[in-house]
Amino acid sequence: RCDGRTDCTDHSDETNCPCKDHEFRCGDGRCIDVHRKCDGTADCRDYSDERNCECKDNEFRCSDGTCIDKARRCDRTPDCRDRSDEHGCPVPGCTAAQFKCGDGRCIDIRRKCDDRVDCSDFSDEANCVSEACRADEFRCKSGECIRISGRCDKRRECPDGSDEEDCCTSEEFHCKSGECITKQLRCDGHYHCRDGSDETGCRTCQLDQYVCANAQCIERSKRCDGRFDCTDFSDEADCPPDAGINIRVYPERQTIKQGQEVVFRCRDEGTRRSQVKWTRPDNHPLPPGSTDARGRLTMPNVQPDHGGVYLCRAEGAPGGASGAQKAAFLTVQPCKYPDYCAFFPRTRRH
Repeated sequence: RCDGRTDCTDHSDETNCPCKDHEFRCGDGRCIDVHRKCDGTADCRDYSDERNCECKDNEFRCSDGTCIDKARRCDRTPDCRDRSDEHGCPVPGCTAAQFKCGDGRCIDIRRKCDDRVDCSDFSDEANCVSEACRADEFRCKSGECIRISGRCDKRRECPDGSDEEDCCTSEEFHCKSGECITKQLRCDGHYHCRDGSDETGCRTCQLDQYVCANAQCIERSKRCDGRFDCTDFSDEADCPPDAGINIRVYPERQTIKQGQEVVFRCRDEGTRRSQVKWTRPDNHPLPPGSTDARGRLTMPNVQPDHGGVYLCRAEGAPGGASGAQKAAFLTVQPCKYPDYCAFFPRTRRH
């Protein structure tokens, strides 16, 4: 008891002991060397050895009586236990040629709303005047305009990151104006991109050739011959029925979010009323969990790599029969948070 060494776990053996002449009694009853009183370092657990000290000229007195170096006053880091060294600090002003960031920094006013983030809190690119973006620019959801080349380049350039949202999949064409369309709409003679970029740079075919929807050229005789020759399968679309077979799919195109369920329906509307079967090109298997029941193809929990072409063909159809098979196109948009994709509307049909 009171031997200067703590033996009780609650320090009670060294509490309220009489202090020696060269010692200072802390507020909790402990004794410390008097030279450690007001030395700038708290040795008492209750900081009482640093309270009500006479601060030096180069020191600041905290509200609780402790002293700290004056250089620590208003440095945006609390050093006083009660944080009083950061109270009532003057707010540094910026000049007329500067913009004040939300974090207090000053930047050149010309860097405000220049589509480049200079303030750590993005405040230099917030609340910018909403003007029309140029044809070669993309508008962020937060209102800023950035270079169109920065759209979906895997680098965040919009303060809110919207330039990297809803980016095109491998089955889509990326318009220069920023939106995504299915590749089958590229070079089909109709504008689908806002800037018409889906109809630029398209090839022309010879008079004895058939122009596929994707601008591919094939021999005209291969049109509606019962075999797919266009890589987008358009050479067998809208063919007159042959041998009593007229395969139809509903819908022909779908775009859905990752993780959702998609359904395609197929039937023979010709006089033959053939049984039908769903397959994928090049003998690729249907996605896991898929069911094909009397022309109803159901695919749960689709993933981006499940996008592409699905073929419905009449079973037992003679070779070369026009209208014996039909293609359906699926685009799967990657979901940033797959667990929440189920909350999106099931499908968007074309």
